[in-house]
This record gives sequence, structure tokens and C-alpha cells, in this order.
Amino acid sequence: MAEHKGQSRRSSVSYVRLFREDIDAIESILKEVTEDVRFAAYEVATSEYKSESVTDLADTCGPITIRDFTQTAFGPHMGLVLTPKSQAYVHGRNLTTLAHVGAFEKMLAVVRRSRLAFWKRLVARAVFFGLWGVWIVVVAASLAAAFGREPGDAAWPAYVLTAVGVMCWGLTYVVRRVVSPNGSVTFKHRREQTSFWSRNQDQIVLIAISSAVTAVVSVAATLAFTSG
Repeated sequence: MAEHKGQSRRSSVSYVRLFREDIDAIESILKEVTEDVRFAAYEVATSEYKSESVTDLADTCGPITIRDFTQTAFGPHMGLVLTPKSQAYVHGRNLTTLAHVGAFEKMLAVVRRSRLAFWKRLVARAVFFGLWGVWIVVVAASLAAAFGREPGDAAWPAYVLTAVGVMCWGLTYVVRRVVSPNGSVTFKHRREQTSFWSRNQDQIVLIAISSAVTAVVSVAATLAFTSG
């Protein structure tokens, strides 16, 4: 095996959507250089699953989408990391042979192939920042309507704007969560992918409920301030 100057490498990739075939491909690449390959998945920070077999991990986690996932090889130390707070990245440390460097490059190529299409990334960013802009404008207008109201003026514009602002915030969160630039993995094959609603209905319903509750509370707070 050709010797290579030891080095450390790390490359981040945004908007990654990994499926079972991608994880299997990365596992095969890692096992070309070492047999010590391990997996760990964290479900909404409440459950932690660890395994040395992707099949066992898939059986444990089921078809849910995981946003906190590691796939690591030891000797050399290299692998894939997905976290909810940063972009997915491929890392390698103490890469001392050309085989190690080649495995890193192959792994990175698999991850890059799993990115969302360019137009989807563009739409996701446009919608996200557009909703943020609308939210800021609506909040400013709501405050102006609430505190700039003259005696005898109708109070309903402030309430409506407050509710719209909260809904914009909820939609912004949905977009950021569902089309996150930080990546995700699903232990199903790409051909088995279900509809957008089937994959995200629990999150969307939960956010819709929390947004509605927050809207009611915000309107009540606005009413208390403006009637005082």
C-alpha cells in the first residue's frame, strides 16, 4: 500500500438527502480501508441508537427521517456527520495512505450526489428569506398599528397583523425544518420515498398547532396593550 503524508481533511455539503443506498455505498467505501465501521443515530434528541450494522440501525429507527447521524470508521478515523445545527460534512484524520485519501474522495462524491437539485435549493432559500422579510414587515406594521392607534380607531388591524406575523414565523420554521440545508438520512431506498405530506405531516401539524396557539396569545397580548 503506497504511503502518503498523513493529513486531515473535512468538506461540508449543504442540502443533503441521504437514503439507504447512499449509506450502504459509504459503508462499502469505509470497509475498503478498515473493518471497524460504526453508526449512531439520534431521534429528536430523545433516543440514541448505536450499531455496527446499518441493517440493525435501519430496523431500529424505521422509516423516520434522521437529522443527527454519524457513520464513522476507525483506523483511519474518517466518516460522515449530520447534525441539526450545521451542514453535513465528510471528515478524515490521519490519512496516511493513498487508499485512505481515495476513500475520503469517494465518500465525498456519494454525499455530493445526494444534494437536492440546484433549483430546489434556490427555491428553498428564496421562500425562507422571503418569509423572513414578510415576517419583519408584518411585525413592524403590527407594532405601528397597535401603538400608533388614535382613540376611537379600530383595533382589528393590529390583531390581524399579529396573527399573520405568527403564521409567517410558523411557515418559516416549516421551510427551514423540512428543507433544511443541514441534511438528513432516511433508512429507506430512494425508490420507496413517500410523498412530501407523508414524510412531514407530524412536524407540519405540530408547528401549525403551536403557531395557532402563539397567534392567540399574541393577539391577546396586543389587546391588553392597546386597551390599557
